[in-house]
Amino acid sequence: MKKIIFLFLIIIIMPAVLAFSKGGYKYIPKSDPTDAIDKIETAYMLGGNIEISQSDINNILGQLVEKRFNSGRISIQDVCFYINNNKLNIILKSKYNGITFYPGISANLEYNDEGLVISISSAKIGYFPIPKFVINKFVNEYSNDYIKIQKNKILITKSIIPLNLNNLYINDNKIVLEIKKNIISKQYYNNNINQQTENKSNNNLNKQVKTDNNISVQNKNNINTVEPEYKKYLAEVSSQINGAILEVKTSKEKEILKNIQRVISEVSKNPSYPYKTEVDKVKSYYNNLSNEEKNRIKKAIINNVDIGNVLRLINIFGV
Repeated sequence: MKKIIFLFLIIIIMPAVLAFSKGGYKYIPKSDPTDAIDKIETAYMLGGNIEISQSDINNILGQLVEKRFNSGRISIQDVCFYINNNKLNIILKSKYNGITFYPGISANLEYNDEGLVISISSAKIGYFPIPKFVINKFVNEYSNDYIKIQKNKILITKSIIPLNLNNLYINDNKIVLEIKKNIISKQYYNNNINQQTENKSNNNLNKQVKTDNNISVQNKNNINTVEPEYKKYLAEVSSQINGAILEVKTSKEKEILKNIQRVISEVSKNPSYPYKTEVDKVKSYYNNLSNEEKNRIKKAIINNVDIGNVLRLINIFGV
């Protein structure tokens, strides 16, 4: 009888022990993801391959978690990301009503004509396994035209990915992005590098930036439409940039962020808004800033704008 009771207790207790274990989680110090964003920005301008390290991913995910998932009954306090045998592993340090638990997944990545395909090989809370159908059901509840379940795989469609990718894959424990070359951006980037040696007075720069606030929306030159699905993301960016404006230091920095905010606000209202000329001028003004001013703008954006939306800003403004 005692053996039966003991066995019964083990059957009850063991799942709880497994579920509330750390499941391989370990704390990884985070820093701001500016370096990773700079890599993506350069690759967007010039095209080619970039490698995103595990450290880069942890910094990016850490910033995302800090800004979006640290309040409410369920909160995510930290993230642990690593690559093992070409599989992505993510473990979240989470809390629910004061109880800490560690959900995690292991998955393969694939990029094809439809978009980014995530194949979850296992999911756990601590060391307690979660059936795949539970994950699929959860994703299905939040699925839409851009994120969906297909044959037990999660598909993130190309239309929502904020970079023009040729391919994405894992190599040597790094995520490799093959970004398509943008001829216009490449030429502009090279021109900007040359312009860095030119000195323009701060007064003239301020006048140029302020004058641009009055550019007529009737300008029909260089019309470059934005996909309609970007509208809601651009509306988010416009709101999030308010925090960045408060964080930067000089009037030039604030004016450039206000110009970015104004342009994306117009584009979010009207995807066919002829924004390209204005975008090019914002790039030019940004290029005339000192490195210190540029870094303050970048950090202010990273601190206040979601990472996905930061990539969309790079996609539009290249800064």
